Amino acid sequence: MNKIIGLLLILTQRMHRYEMMLNDLDMSEEADRHQRDVLQDKIEKVTMQHEEACKIKEVNDKRGEVVSKILEKLLGGRRICGLSVLHRHETQLALMHAEIRDKVKMGEEKGLNTLHSTKIDWSVLSLT
Repeated sequence: MNKIIGLLLILTQRMHRYEMMLNDLDMSEEADRHQRDVLQDKIEKVTMQHEEACKIKEVNDKRGEVVSKILEKLLGGRRICGLSVLHRHETQLALMHAEIRDKVKMGEEKGLNTLHSTKIDWSVLSLT
């Protein structure tokens, strides 16, 4: 289950990153127009993968409900409740970890892009 949720998160983040890159393009330049077409193709592919992953998640959710009912009959209500809480917390932590990792990556990329766009000639500056 965590792998599917992780996949959905990665695909969503990738789509968001491509959309941000698309917004940063200057459509007056030919290279950027070509890059726009490439990014739009990538967004379309990621969107299709995301939809497919959502379908897989729905199937797994239904399967999970069946397994939960079986476990509840075998283990009893109190034990299955504890397992459910543990599983929920584990999933939330995995999502938070992936979200933080993506924010750090996006921050690093944004910082590098800012540095490249400033076009400062660092060789002229002296620290002495």
